[in-house]
Amino acid sequence: MASMLNKAVQVIMFLSLKGGVGKSTLSSSFANYISEVLGFPTALWDLDITSPSCPRIFGISGHDIEVRDKIIPVQFSKNLKILSIDFFLPSGDQPIIFKGVRKASVIEQFLKTVDFGDVKYLVLDTPPTTSEELLTILELFERDRIEMVFVTQPSDISNNSVQKSVRYLKEKGYKIKGILSNMSTAECPQCHHKFSLFDNRGETVEQIATRYGIPYLGDIPAGEKKSDKGAFLVGDNFKAVADKILSTESIQFKPTFGKIGALDKLMLAMSLKRGLKKMEGEK
Repeated sequence: MASMLNKAVQVIMFLSLKGGVGKSTLSSSFANYISEVLGFPTALWDLDITSPSCPRIFGISGHDIEVRDKIIPVQFSKNLKILSIDFFLPSGDQPIIFKGVRKASVIEQFLKTVDFGDVKYLVLDTPPTTSEELLTILELFERDRIEMVFVTQPSDISNNSVQKSVRYLKEKGYKIKGILSNMSTAECPQCHHKFSLFDNRGETVEQIATRYGIPYLGDIPAGEKKSDKGAFLVGDNFKAVADKILSTESIQFKPTFGKIGALDKLMLAMSLKRGLKKMEGEK
């Protein structure tokens, strides 16, 4: 795959099968932290085609983007560049109605033409799915280059969803940084008593990490301090988790060769169905 991405760039992907767990806020906050606080040249790529949110988190939605013979990401600050399809839309409420294959094609074309320049980290904010978009993203990079950070909340629904993506990518042999819990607790502003926001009777996020043999990266409470210049996190709890993401060695499991998992079977069945339908249309 032709790409303008330097081979030395470290790629960290934030993902979750379920939306609404704060993944985009965390990936944006992480990119801002390592670029502005730690001083690492960083690029943030918002890969959500139908509902991009990273530019809004930074307060630059609708910003003009430079396109010559290549795409130049928006320079948010000295050490942070941001790429999103949001910058190509005429207005913030402009809908994008693409089929999965088309969205995957857009992502692939971006990687072929974007120039991230000389950066140390590329942070990927993925759409909440395991559809063709995510599978295409994974195929665009060498397996050993991507390091996964899973984001969830301590609820049965969120945890059940994230476990599916953990298991799938673990069985595929991708590098896993770990899993973190977001917005699980809150603090009363008057008495400062901390309380749980979820009545989760199942496994905790830390127990899930232990069961799958991956690092637990910590917890970020609701109401974590945000920047005055944007909606990205700058509180101490977030910084502790961000430091742990950087310092934790990724775990790479041996791929499960010769064994087709349930998700693979479903994807294969859907692919065969599309092929048969196309053949019928050509008759």
